[in-house]
Amino acid sequence: MKLGLSMGESRYIGKNKEEFSESYKTYLRQNLSLSKNGNELTFENANQLSLKNVSPIAALESIGGNAGLGAQAVNFLTDADGLILFVGNHQNAPPHIRKLFYAGKLYSHTIQSAVDPKVYRYLSNTEISKASRDRIEKALTKFYGVAPQQSYDLFKMNCKIALEKIFSYPH
Repeated sequence: MKLGLSMGESRYIGKNKEEFSESYKTYLRQNLSLSKNGNELTFENANQLSLKNVSPIAALESIGGNAGLGAQAVNFLTDADGLILFVGNHQNAPPHIRKLFYAGKLYSHTIQSAVDPKVYRYLSNTEISKASRDRIEKALTKFYGVAPQQSYDLFKMNCKIALEKIFSYPH
């Protein structure tokens, strides 16, 4: 697998090799963004770049609801190797990403976070290899500066504390 191309996706559309595939265009855009910052395209660097989209998407999501009291949730999609290809709900993904998702070639994950970004959980309702899960957890730990919380009860308690801190400050 070429890094950035999911599940052996071709670089080209069709056999004529005249037009790049959408997956390859995504790979090129990500590689260009990383190289502009002086970084090479590795799983870790590519995932860090993708995770920068979490905060703007979280700002559009409501707090509470399905995410839980004082929490918000952001979904993301990865390939089988744990490379984050899209951050957000799969319905909002570009057509080529949705096509791969509906074909069962991408995996869905969720970051559930409190209003305090240091309090978060990582959830995956799909089967993904331990190595891929470790890559994702490593990227999340580096991005947030702390490891994801494993206990839901501890997460709920920390969400409540974070929410109470916000409302206890004078406005």
